[in-house]
Amino acid sequence: MNSENYIIVKESFNISGRGVGIIPYKSLPFSLFKKQYKVFIEMPDGENRDEVASVESILISVSKKQEYFTLVLKCLKASDIPKNTKITIIEEL
Repeated sequence: MNSENYIIVKESFNISGRGVGIIPYKSLPFSLFKKQYKVFIEMPDGENRDEVASVESILISVSKKQEYFTLVLKCLKASDIPKNTKITIIEEL
């Protein structure tokens, strides 16, 4: 994976029955879309963890048709992923 395969969390939100969705400051590349990855999560407080995530699209603005490619983490809640957390894609599963 190259250095562009990470996001900084702007906001996170719960997706009922699916985990947590991430609103990033910038979109991941389209080439990662619809795949699952091992990710490394670096929290602002220094805590780190490995998780599994899928890259999905989210619509940020309907009026601007602004779509981002971002991560959905199945085993976490929004409260587990605070603003400014860095999530790096390690490898495809």
